[in-house]
Amino acid sequence: MPRSASDEAFERYVVPESRNVPRSTLTRQGRIDFRADHPPMLFVAGDRDHLTPAGMVGRNARGYARSGSAVEFKLFTDRSHFICNQDGWESVAAFVLDWVAALTGQA
Repeated sequence: MPRSASDEAFERYVVPESRNVPRSTLTRQGRIDFRADHPPMLFVAGDRDHLTPAGMVGRNARGYARSGSAVEFKLFTDRSHFICNQDGWESVAAFVLDWVAALTGQA
């Protein structure tokens, strides 16, 4: 995103948080059993996301795929961490909607 758009989004959407949520991921509370059954999961990532890089999102998807449950990873090019609010967000939403529709047999 251009710096001006990033600054505007930051001012509009970012809210302070206590740091307890990120800190809790370092404890047993944050432990994930990747082999446990889980509902279908779609992991989406932007190739320009510097907060949650696509490589990390892909590793998480591969970890969950070990369970045998439905898991898919989709990388969107020219997208940042603000993937669902950037210009062109409709293509991301359409992919997600199509994925859910196919999964539920409504495609």
